[in-house]
Amino acid sequence: MKPPKKKIETFEQFTDAKYSIFNDKARESILIQNHLFDIDDRLLDLEYKASSTTKDKVSTRAQQVLMLHQLGVIERLRELKIPDTKISQFLALLLNSSYDNIKKDLSGLYDPKSKLKIENNYEKVKEAFNELGNKDFINEVDKIKEKIIKKK
Repeated sequence: MKPPKKKIETFEQFTDAKYSIFNDKARESILIQNHLFDIDDRLLDLEYKASSTTKDKVSTRAQQVLMLHQLGVIERLRELKIPDTKISQFLALLLNSSYDNIKKDLSGLYDPKSKLKIENNYEKVKEAFNELGNKDFINEVDKIKEKIIKKK
C-alpha cells in the first residue's frame, strides 16, 4: 500500500521540494530565462554601440583603393613587377570587391578626370589618416584636396 499523500495547504508547501516534482525544473527555467534576458540586453547594448560608431568609419571601395595608393602599397606591388591584372585580383580578394571594379579604380588612379578622385573620397582618406596620426599622409591628402577644389 502507498503512504497517504499530504494535503498541500499553503504556497510554501507547494514550492517545497518534497511536495513539487516541478520545483527544480521551474528554478532552472527561471534561471535560464534570466540569463537569456541578460544576454539579450547585452546584445542590444553592443548593437547600439556598434551601429553608432561604425557608420562613420565605413569606407567605399574607391576610398580603400585611394588609401592603399596614398600609403604606397599599389606602387610597391608595381615596383615588384607584378602585372596590374594580378594586382587587381589581389586587391579584389583583399577588399572583398569585384575584379572589374578594382581594375577600373587602378586605371583611374592616374587619370586626372577620374571619378575616383573626388573631394569626398579624399576627405574619408584624410579621416582615416587622422586616426593613424601621421602628419605626412594628412598633409599630402590636403594638397590633393586643394587641387580638386581649385579645379571646381
